Amino acid sequence: MSFSERASDRIGERIAFYRRLNGWSAAELSEVTGKTISKGVIANIETGRKKDVTVDELLTLSFALGVPPLAIALPLDRPESMVTLVGGKNELHASQVSRVARSFVEPAMPWRYSDGIPKPTVTPAGALANARADSLFKWHRAIDEIAGFRKRLREAKASDDQDAIEKYTALVDESQNEVLRLEDQMRSYGMQLRDNG
Repeated sequence: MSFSERASDRIGERIAFYRRLNGWSAAELSEVTGKTISKGVIANIETGRKKDVTVDELLTLSFALGVPPLAIALPLDRPESMVTLVGGKNELHASQVSRVARSFVEPAMPWRYSDGIPKPTVTPAGALANARADSLFKWHRAIDEIAGFRKRLREAKASDDQDAIEKYTALVDESQNEVLRLEDQMRSYGMQLRDNG
C-alpha cells in the first residue's frame, strides 16, 4: 500500500476475497444479503467502480460474509502497511493498519504537538466512546456467561449434583448482578437500553 492510499481504495478486493473464500458468486452473496445489495452493486464495489461503501453496506456485507466490519474496512492481511488519514488543518497523516484497527475498539488518539513533540491525547469524545465500547463488550460477555452457567445448571439438576447446582446457581446470580451493574453504567454513559423490568 502506498503512503497516499486510503483504506477504501482496496475495499472491493477485500470483499471479493472473503466472498471467494466462502465459495460464493456475487449473485450468491447478494442472496445472502436478502438482495438488499444487488449483484451489480457488489460487482461495482469489487471492481472499484464504486469506491464509497456506505455504513449500511459495510455492515450488511460483513454480516453476510461472517466477518467483522474491520476485516472489510482495513487490509488486516498487511498490518504494517500505511493508510492515509485526514488530519487537522488539511494535513494528511498516515498510520499503520494495526494502529488504525485498534481505533475500532479503542479511542482514536489524535496527536497533539507540545514543544514540537507529537504526543497522543485522549479527547473527551474518545474517552466516552471507549467507555461505551468497553462496557458493551463486558455486558455481552456477562450475558454469554449467564447462558453458559444456566446450561451447566440444567445439567447439574438433571444429574442431581448438589455441589454443582449450588456452584452454578451462585455463578448465575453473580453474572446477573454484573449485567445489572453494567446496564446502570451504560445508562450513565447515555446508552439506551430496553427496560426489561
